[in-house]
Amino acid sequence: MLWLFVILGVSVFTAALFGFLLTVRARSVQSGLHFVALFLAGAAWMMGHGIAAGWTALLVAALVELAAWFKAITHEPRQIETQPAPAQALVAEPAPAPKPTRAVISIVLLRTRWQATGDVFLASLRRSGRRDARLVASGDVIRVEIGPVAIDMRSSSTPLRAEQIDYALSQAFDWPDAASRIKTHAGHITITTHTADDVTRFEIIRQHVQAQLALAEFAPITAVLWPDAGRLIQPGEVQPLLLPGADLTSACISFRTFPQEDGRVVCDTAGLCAFGLPDLQLTTDGEPGDPVATLLYDLAGELLADGCNLEDGERLSGRFKADYVIHIARSIHPPSRQVLDLRPPEPVSDQIVE
Repeated sequence: MLWLFVILGVSVFTAALFGFLLTVRARSVQSGLHFVALFLAGAAWMMGHGIAAGWTALLVAALVELAAWFKAITHEPRQIETQPAPAQALVAEPAPAPKPTRAVISIVLLRTRWQATGDVFLASLRRSGRRDARLVASGDVIRVEIGPVAIDMRSSSTPLRAEQIDYALSQAFDWPDAASRIKTHAGHITITTHTADDVTRFEIIRQHVQAQLALAEFAPITAVLWPDAGRLIQPGEVQPLLLPGADLTSACISFRTFPQEDGRVVCDTAGLCAFGLPDLQLTTDGEPGDPVATLLYDLAGELLADGCNLEDGERLSGRFKADYVIHIARSIHPPSRQVLDLRPPEPVSDQIVE
């Protein structure tokens, strides 16, 4: 009986000790059962095989150890692994694609050299009611963000190029003394807005006007120029553009006429291209009348408001009170850009083909 007690005791003790060390390393709850089996095996060894209590403690220790191993194998096999499972590499999700942005430019002409500062510009914007404006960068380029619109300003102590000024003056029909006012300008500030495509074009124009007015509070402004349209605006005409019902279409779009040698006249718009839109072009047999001017003006306003949904070969609807067919073409007169060329429909032949 002694040898049976010794063999059984050594087997239980070894199994319990091995199981205890393994489960402690794996941080398994089964370590408690192995510890109980170790304790009972030690107690049985102390009491010896001569009394019933020693055999009872040894048998209970064996049963506890068997239960511990059985539970570990059938319910928690991963808790007795000696090597931790290799960690799976985390695959980073691709970053969302940035929204496409639209950049629109206007220029403030200065009588004298003047350097804009970010803090002054921001304070003026907030006084005008744009409490949500925040200064993002201040230096050579000042950036202010107002909601989804980012406004960049770059100051220059030199006048604009002569050809840019001459082009603008050629369109300044409503400002007779424009040449004397701006020919001597000493510097300029370029305002560039960056917006997502879901920001309306009229909102972009209003943001430019607000930026121009914020500068006018301190800067020696002599004129505002929308360069793509060649459109010059007097400083006193900027403030009314923020009034309810203001005509924002005429603020940044030019309506031009070019007499031709054969007596015809090419009429077009300039400036819609700055907003990612085609400009308009129409050729008349003589001097264009009010219906032509109204057509171009109304159609330009609709393009600014709703974008261009007109296709090549499409006929204008009756709401414009004019019958023209759309032809997508390049502009006849500079700057070179895409235009919607409005032409009368081709006459239908009344000959019968046999």
